[in-house]
Amino acid sequence: ERQAVSLDLRISVLNGFDVNDTLRLVENAVIAHVNGLEIGETLFINQLLVDLLQTMPINTVRFFEFNNDTEPQDDISAITPFHVLRTEAANIRVRTF
Repeated sequence: ERQAVSLDLRISVLNGFDVNDTLRLVENAVIAHVNGLEIGETLFINQLLVDLLQTMPINTVRFFEFNNDTEPQDDISAITPFHVLRTEAANIRVRTF
């Protein structure tokens, strides 16, 4: 079964890169990462953070609970071994600091 994931990210874009393009790139990368997880697999926020820092033109990224800019996002586990974590653009919010 599908288990929806929502994420709220704040990023700092490297100088010389278009902010709007980078926001879209990061959003697409997050969606691809989450939707690439296997059934029953946990979304480890630190692993996603490292992937983004290594592949995106950003200085930093912080994850917060969706619609809550004060609570850091914890790892997200599948409810059962039969659930798969999935997301879409409507459930990902990427903004700059």
